[in-house]
Amino acid sequence: MTRATKRRSVWLVFGSILIIAGMATATTLLFTQTFPSVAQAGLTEGCSALVADNLIAATPVSVNFDCGGPAAFTTVNTGPYTPTYTLPTGATALSVVTASTASPGTQCQGQAGFVALTSGSAVSTLTANHGYDYCLSVSGTSVTTFSVTWMQ
Repeated sequence: MTRATKRRSVWLVFGSILIIAGMATATTLLFTQTFPSVAQAGLTEGCSALVADNLIAATPVSVNFDCGGPAAFTTVNTGPYTPTYTLPTGATALSVVTASTASPGTQCQGQAGFVALTSGSAVSTLTANHGYDYCLSVSGTSVTTFSVTWMQ
């Protein structure tokens, strides 16, 4: 290799390094985005405060609860879901029924989509993409407020 060829090779290497370094410094970090963790919720609430919608005056008395028209909650998939609650004095059982199908004079068990609930026990018999209301069986003349928490 001649001296001129060596010099040209050195300049080519040096020039390449400068070009690469220039490109590296010309790149500016604009921003970084972090995605949060997500999980598909299996149930969506219709409202946070339920309304007594349909009193069935039979023995035992049954009361349907919804969101004043819309379903109390809607399923996204079939579950399983676990409700947790403590029934107040005078209430004997809690169940869910198909939303907006309360039948006057019909006990909870006789309503469409009836599923009995037990606090702390998983339910896997709900229909996906379906609205549900609650049905409370009552043996007394009144019940106090209570809450239901759902877990998946």
